Amino acid sequence: NLSDLKHKRIIFGGNETALMSYKVPKAMLDNSGVYKKDYQSLFALNPPNALLALSLGQADACGIGEVILRLAAKRQEINMDDFTILAKSESFPHLAWAVRASMDANLKRRMIQALTHLHQSQAGRRVLERAGLTGIKPAQHDEYVPLLKYTGEL
Repeated sequence: NLSDLKHKRIIFGGNETALMSYKVPKAMLDNSGVYKKDYQSLFALNPPNALLALSLGQADACGIGEVILRLAAKRQEINMDDFTILAKSESFPHLAWAVRASMDANLKRRMIQALTHLHQSQAGRRVLERAGLTGIKPAQHDEYVPLLKYTGEL
């Protein structure tokens, strides 16, 4: 369990601002009584590199999103039998895509349409598959409210 990570090296993808690969795993550790002072924090450039570092023995554990595991296993970059999942957070929606408020409204509409209709073509389904997704839908604010407790905004 997570309490076994005391005095271990934990690698996170990104940095201390990374929501899914740092803030959520850190909160899970905190909630299990394992605090930042209790382990050595390491940081990889991104979540896939954190998993790679773990597989190479450069850390004892890593905090990453499950989508990273699925993609790496599917691409046969890792053998899932080499890992034990100690804990999973509650489910969250995939991180949202955003555009600047001043973007041309027609361009914004076309981009939303292109992204939300990817699943309707063979080429679009290939794009989604490579990203480990089955589709993209417009984000709804209420879906992201549970994440606010990890951002310090709640």
